[in-house]
Amino acid sequence: MPKPLRFDPKDGGQGRAHVTWRAAADARPVISGGQVVTGWRLTDKAENIWSADIPKDVDTRQLFMDGVMLQRATVSIHRDEIAFDQDGFTLKGKIAEILTGVSADRLELHVMALWSSRNIPAREIRGGRVLLQQPGWYNSYTNNDTVNKGHAPGDDRINLVGPCAFLKVRSWLGSSDQWCIEPKQGRIYIKAGYKTDPSKSQIVMPRLGTLLSISGDASGPIRNLSFTGIRFSHTSWMGPSSADGYANIQTGVFISGAPVGALAPYGSCFSGCRSFEAKRELWNSIPAAVQISRAENISLKNNIFSQLGQVALGIGNDGDANLSGFDLGAKNIAVEGNHFAMLAGGAIIGGGLRADAHHPSNDALRNSNLVIRNNVITDIGRDYRDNAGIFISYFDGVTIQHNDISDTPYSPIAVGWGWGHNDVGGTHGLAEERGRYEYQPRYTEPTIMRNVIIANNRLTDVTRDFLDGGGIYTLSSIPGTVIRENYLQGVGGNALYVDQGSRHIRFERNVVDTQGYWLHGNNGSPVTETTPGAIWDPRGSGEWTSPRTTDNVAIGNWHNAIRVRGDWIPELRNIVRDNVLVADKIWPAEAQRIIAKAGATMSTDGSAAR
Repeated sequence: MPKPLRFDPKDGGQGRAHVTWRAAADARPVISGGQVVTGWRLTDKAENIWSADIPKDVDTRQLFMDGVMLQRATVSIHRDEIAFDQDGFTLKGKIAEILTGVSADRLELHVMALWSSRNIPAREIRGGRVLLQQPGWYNSYTNNDTVNKGHAPGDDRINLVGPCAFLKVRSWLGSSDQWCIEPKQGRIYIKAGYKTDPSKSQIVMPRLGTLLSISGDASGPIRNLSFTGIRFSHTSWMGPSSADGYANIQTGVFISGAPVGALAPYGSCFSGCRSFEAKRELWNSIPAAVQISRAENISLKNNIFSQLGQVALGIGNDGDANLSGFDLGAKNIAVEGNHFAMLAGGAIIGGGLRADAHHPSNDALRNSNLVIRNNVITDIGRDYRDNAGIFISYFDGVTIQHNDISDTPYSPIAVGWGWGHNDVGGTHGLAEERGRYEYQPRYTEPTIMRNVIIANNRLTDVTRDFLDGGGIYTLSSIPGTVIRENYLQGVGGNALYVDQGSRHIRFERNVVDTQGYWLHGNNGSPVTETTPGAIWDPRGSGEWTSPRTTDNVAIGNWHNAIRVRGDWIPELRNIVRDNVLVADKIWPAEAQRIIAKAGATMSTDGSAAR
């Protein structure tokens, strides 16, 4: 398509009518934002590098060969080989030679830290020294879990990405099946695998950033609309190639734009500071390939979302993540029986981040009643590794049930946002030190996030790439939340994870197979002898001492790992009881019944999966 499809109120069902866009019998319609690239020729026989001509000044961040997302030309850098500073970084020693002849406009720094993933483009190269684009670099080092001084710098993974010269550089990542693009020359290159001939494959280059916008406008919401049996493919979100880069916070959320207020000195803000807090209510979500906002009674059933260069589906996000510019207001949305795979980002983001998302100023903005059921989600986060399979920030009423989620670098399911800062009374301690409530109110009313059911999901080979993630992950107060009868297998990091400010979460009858922590409750710091109602202990190390993660229950779960982490103590009303350790994984009959029942029960064509 030359441009996205846009549906507004006149395109929905009027009155009680309902409009359905559905695949014809035996048809396989594809809504694609891609261009097939042909005319491949062997450019370098020794390296098996092929090239093809494309229109000049066209750029993309993804390339698909026979449906597989290829890796951009990449060189891995050891932490000892790089020194960061306020303007960028310097490569030390022989590794600096890789920058010879490299154009700054094609070079990008990529760093995976404890829970975040950052992409910052270069603006100038001076020998082994690289100056990075601003404000992207500033927003990365005045952040939480920063690139220059993260929470676990020894575990950081650092890459340089993009230039075609890297196709000939050997690194531990391997050098085949990588690609690069030179927009000014109008040319694209693939370093193919052994005896692979790209001219015999279908190569698709994405040209669009959005495929489908379903949105109301100033006249009101769009209503009564369905899409069934359609494939959505071939997009590329170009935001990280801008001066903003991708200064990620967590779970696909990032900082963009110029700093607010006084600049923080380099190195002074590695775990949040005033500059960081000043931007909190301006944080951004990745715009999805398919977007739904200001919409009521919308369903997407038995569709395929594949080969997409960002998040696949955005529901009720903020206006900055919507092509229409209209935000939030998603009501009675059903996402059922779909297949999500081969995605640069996450599968589904539901809800916004800003004030109207958690405390809507009028009912038209309220997100409510979202059902995500019987979907298959696999092979996501290929570029934006921090993205979750399903991430819901603020919604009144969510059901996430009978989904199969596998092969995710970060959390397969993450619900809640805000670390408790937007909950009644807010948080204390570092909030005062960082000046958080100079930039936002301390709310006296609860957020709209409540009544979340996460049940009967099968989560396999998940949270692989980050130490601080969860198989099922929560943030902030979510009253009425029940997480039951899910099967988690092969979970890295933490399996069941209530992070800072989580309250009113109940885990029951889940089966947890992990080599890590089967249960984690993060209160921000260990609880001290300070009275639970205390706000701040100036004698301490500058950490929180008042409890914030409270009133959570883990009862009647089966688990093979012995380790529990965090503050599961009666003083905080965090209760762990009647759980069963099954070290040898010979699950009892009731646990086996839950395992058998978990996962999707319908395939994407509507036929029974099991």
